[in-house]
Amino acid sequence: MAARGKLFRLIAIGILVLSAGLALSTAVFLAGAVSAEGVVTEARFNGSNITVEFTPVSGPRTSFTQHGWIGSHTVGERVPVLYHRDGAPETARLNVFGGLWGPALLSLVLGAVFLLLGLMQLKAAEEDRE
Repeated sequence: MAARGKLFRLIAIGILVLSAGLALSTAVFLAGAVSAEGVVTEARFNGSNITVEFTPVSGPRTSFTQHGWIGSHTVGERVPVLYHRDGAPETARLNVFGGLWGPALLSLVLGAVFLLLGLMQLKAAEEDRE
């Protein structure tokens, strides 16, 4: 039982480190991002997986695909876009909470669950020793 608790805690640490990295990456992205308005050109899976076209400041009209915790969108809908000038469309993302912070938040919750399970296993092992 103690080995399982140790494994859960190690997994939790790995996931929490991943979450911190994702959050830092998003913060760095936001610090240098430029905003634009895009238009949804394709919507799949009830609008939670979309293709967006936009025109970056430095180039021709381009598109990118966004999925995840972005809500439901319809073809023709105008959406806020963030991107880096030197990396559009590869860096483009919807300017919505879930699209920006969803992966970091999901991994944070998952890491917290594994940490809690690991600590519960540790407490159970200590009680068994008594």
